[in-house]
Amino acid sequence: MLRRDGLLFLLLFFSLFIQSKGVTLVGRVSNPAIKQLYVFSVYDEQNVYLLPLDSIKVVDKAFSYYNDTLTSQLLFITPVSEKTDMEAAFLQGCYIFPSNGVNDFTFSLSSSKGIKVESSSSTFQALYEKFVKERDRVGQKQLLDSLDQVFYAAREKNDTREMEEIKRTTAPIYNNAYKQLRSWFDTQITAQRGTPFGIYLYYTYKLQHSKLDTKAKVEEAERMLQGFGSDLHDSHYYRLAFKKVVKAKSTLIGQKAPSIVGVDEAGKHISLNDFRGKYVLIDFWSSSCKWCRKETPNIRKAYDEFKSKGFVVLGVSTDLHKAEWLKAIDADKATWNHLLLPKEQRSRVLESYGIISIPEILLIDPEGNILAKGLRGERIYETVKLYLK
Repeated sequence: MLRRDGLLFLLLFFSLFIQSKGVTLVGRVSNPAIKQLYVFSVYDEQNVYLLPLDSIKVVDKAFSYYNDTLTSQLLFITPVSEKTDMEAAFLQGCYIFPSNGVNDFTFSLSSSKGIKVESSSSTFQALYEKFVKERDRVGQKQLLDSLDQVFYAAREKNDTREMEEIKRTTAPIYNNAYKQLRSWFDTQITAQRGTPFGIYLYYTYKLQHSKLDTKAKVEEAERMLQGFGSDLHDSHYYRLAFKKVVKAKSTLIGQKAPSIVGVDEAGKHISLNDFRGKYVLIDFWSSSCKWCRKETPNIRKAYDEFKSKGFVVLGVSTDLHKAEWLKAIDADKATWNHLLLPKEQRSRVLESYGIISIPEILLIDPEGNILAKGLRGERIYETVKLYLK
């Protein structure tokens, strides 16, 4: 009997040990009509970019879910699955921040606001809710939301004059709120430096949208990461931050330009390596990016003057639709080489270059090394001229 009890104890201990390595969600919902919950990972909280992760079956208002690949991180959960209308799913859901191991959640449901967390055993959930409440206060969310509604009303009426007047008069309010919020984020990141919640704050509200395009910026990020102990090195946000810094370090000026492979206008294979031995201006762009297309005259000026001197331009497009890409090339009279990134390669290539926004314009030397980054306006021509004069 003792041996059997001992075996059962060992099995229970082993089960709890295994589950502590992942994330377990258990709990209840208040509404018996909820039969399923849909879980999303949060790729970009500030821009509300969610990725489908899994679904959880609800039986008699109770649920249990275990994922051994997850570590503590911000998730989004909703009772609505609308692949063609993510706004509907978002409006009915809420963010949750489970800790590693077992997390007990209770969700309530209202007809107007969707589900919300009534209670949770996760320490991160409490920290997150406190942070969001203060973030919204400092950022004057209620005021800015009301101003947004005024602008949307003018847009509905197609009143261009009123829209411009609203933007003019409210711009100082938005700018001031943004400055206050950025300063507050920095204060919170400093206060939480070295803590598990602090690495979430640092990555989400500082590093994720930072352009680490200089050695000084990369070294600053490395110093910040050194402030987090080895016990956090396996955490979700530390791994994301570390990966970004490593990628940025590998694409600093003087480093080899990462591989780029895609198809040209005729659908034929084309790659950056095809132009080895020449100076290459790489222009990351898309047809829907107006700021990208505003750089076309600046690129054309350099191209027309130096194309006979071992200089080429490679437009690298992130377009989803080939027809729109081809139409933009023709409309802009962009007569240089073009490459359309395959869908499955798009995020990898952008990540390998540390690109968080476009346009991103770089100059590569004949050996494939990065000579210059972040070129815009007149700097495009002047930088090319510097190396090909």
